[in-house]
Amino acid sequence: MAVIGSSTAIKSIQKGTVTSAFNTETDVTISAVVIAKTTVNILNQPGSNCSAQGGSYYMIGICAGGYLSSTTNLKLKTNPNQGSNINSNSNVAHWEVIEYV
Repeated sequence: MAVIGSSTAIKSIQKGTVTSAFNTETDVTISAVVIAKTTVNILNQPGSNCSAQGGSYYMIGICAGGYLSSTTNLKLKTNPNQGSNINSNSNVAHWEVIEYV
């Protein structure tokens, strides 16, 4: 809840971390927000990068994206390509949902 008399325009911040397999959609239940007043930030695992190497495109590290599919659900999608230099079968995405006043 916003504090009366404060200069902040942020009503709430929700954050978390999801570990999932590659090419996976994950639903995260959140507290209800007003979608029109909310932004979603998806933070990839530290050191991750998506780039073209040697003329052929593949993922290095992980790349994830997400959106609010409802007022109480954040849908995360991880990259479909594990890349030839990744030795893990899962990846980590950090997320935050910021609702403004």
